[in-house]
Amino acid sequence: KSLKAQVDNLQNQMKKKSAAAQKMIKERESECVELRKTNKYLQSEVDKGSLSDRRIFELAAQQSNRETAAVAEIEIRNKLIQSLTQKLEEGDGDLANAEHAVLKKDDQVEELSRVHRREGVNMDYLKSIVVQYLAKPPGSSERTALLPVLATLLQFDADDYRAIEEGKQKVDWWGMVLPTYITSPNDEEQTTAEQQQA
Repeated sequence: KSLKAQVDNLQNQMKKKSAAAQKMIKERESECVELRKTNKYLQSEVDKGSLSDRRIFELAAQQSNRETAAVAEIEIRNKLIQSLTQKLEEGDGDLANAEHAVLKKDDQVEELSRVHRREGVNMDYLKSIVVQYLAKPPGSSERTALLPVLATLLQFDADDYRAIEEGKQKVDWWGMVLPTYITSPNDEEQTTAEQQQA
């Protein structure tokens, strides 16, 4: 009897434990069902959100590609502008050199023209005008009147006229024009001989 009582007692305990286990299993199963529902809902939300997120990412990638392309295009333009600027500066330098060469050639042509015109001058006439000029007192109106004749015969240029104007400004302390003394070649030879004898 005691064995049977023990077996019955164990069976009752097993039933109770089994019922408790069954109850726990049912609770866990209902929790799992709820979790599955929540998971399914969240997955659907993620799926719904992922399409819009994917679209946002696609748009962001497209914008990034556009910006990258724009940056690359700007860099290409900047390099092109830099290259063109360098070529323009080189061209400006070449143009300046060419203009300088043209001006030099113009000056040479003008000088050669003056020389050519001087070669056609009657030397006796020129000598007569120079003697008349030197024979007149400095600052006199006769001497001033002879300057344009000399300028024409000798083909004075701007530097020559400037030197003449500067020479007119040379006056002594009293306001008198400083005379320029010249000697004939015979006088120079005589002065040199006198200096050597002394």
